Amino acid sequence: MKKIGFWIIIAIIILAVIAGIIFYSTKNQTDSGSSSSQTETSDTRTIQTTEGADTVLFYGYSCPHCKLVEEYIIKNDIDTKVQFDMKEVYKNTKNASDLEAAAAICNIPTSELGVPFLYDGATKTCLTGETEIKDFLNQKVKNQN
Repeated sequence: MKKIGFWIIIAIIILAVIAGIIFYSTKNQTDSGSSSSQTETSDTRTIQTTEGADTVLFYGYSCPHCKLVEEYIIKNDIDTKVQFDMKEVYKNTKNASDLEAAAAICNIPTSELGVPFLYDGATKTCLTGETEIKDFLNQKVKNQN
């Protein structure tokens, strides 16, 4: 009788482990699928960027102000009129280091850094915030006309 009880307990433990593995792997597949769909929207186009351009827009993938700047760029076709690069800094440590280096040129301490952040290498100008960046991009478009 004790042997049967022992094997029943072992079987229950094995089933619980298998159920846990299945639940965990299903949860991870659902989570990873939802995070990629948050960044993709069917009503927007991809912003055209120029790698190595003098002007760089640093942004964070989940930053609401960055999203507003991106939407403004698309709505006004800024990316077809002005060459600039975009670098995501929340998940990319090299881009975050590039942001810190750009801020250092403008004597901005890392403790005061935020996104959106625009660096123009031609004029050594640093801008932060949605309004300043939009104004700068508009001026770049006007200067090219």
